[in-house]
Amino acid sequence: MPRYSEFDREALTAILARQYQVITRSQVLASGMADSALDHRLRAGGPWQRLLPGVFLAVTGSPTREQRDIAALLYAGPESILTGAAALRLWGVRAPYTSTIDVLIPESKQRKSAGFVRIRPTEVIAAIRTALANANIHPTLPIRTVSAAAVPPPRPAGNVVKPGVHHNRTR
Repeated sequence: MPRYSEFDREALTAILARQYQVITRSQVLASGMADSALDHRLRAGGPWQRLLPGVFLAVTGSPTREQRDIAALLYAGPESILTGAAALRLWGVRAPYTSTIDVLIPESKQRKSAGFVRIRPTEVIAAIRTALANANIHPTLPIRTVSAAAVPPPRPAGNVVKPGVHHNRTR
């Protein structure tokens, strides 16, 4: 007799449709799916795959750019914003493919880079989010996006900019 897992399939399907078949562990569990059912889907050869810690793709095969972008945002958290090449593509600007997706998060959040996601903490995320007309996709402003894609800083930008500003000089 096959095992049957009770959970809100309709809610799960709606989330997956909205998020390009990408979902977080907390979203799965909130639908009522048991840990064992999730583990079964994520088993070797199973229908789902891990993309990042706590973020899954509910289909087999390689993730699309859109699925990677959504996964990066879900991993980074609800206040995150894409930047760099991923955000350029969302603004309709041709950008070279990069294996790493840069994501801005508030400095107050504790999240580390993982997999294909590079976390970039910033103090100005609230101002960036307010300036966006369509926060549903979460790209940065075009000028920030272009500068981030053109010259990724070797260390957090705040560590480079703040000393010059505080000493009334720039390099």
